[in-house]
Amino acid sequence: MVEVYEDRYIVFVRNDSASTEHPEDAEQAVATCNTQEEAHAVKERLERNGRHCIIRFDGPSGGGD
Repeated sequence: MVEVYEDRYIVFVRNDSASTEHPEDAEQAVATCNTQEEAHAVKERLERNGRHCIIRFDGPSGGGD
């Protein structure tokens, strides 16, 4: 079976107080967006409320020369 990837952007909220023993608890996905612009809008709203966020691209990598 071939996996089909759709380009998408996932917004994560950082939990800086998470234990270093469980690094998977340091980030929580809060939104999946179809465009980078949409992801930035979500990030800006969350950061206005004092949350530290990051955006990760989820899709095939490659391209370029």
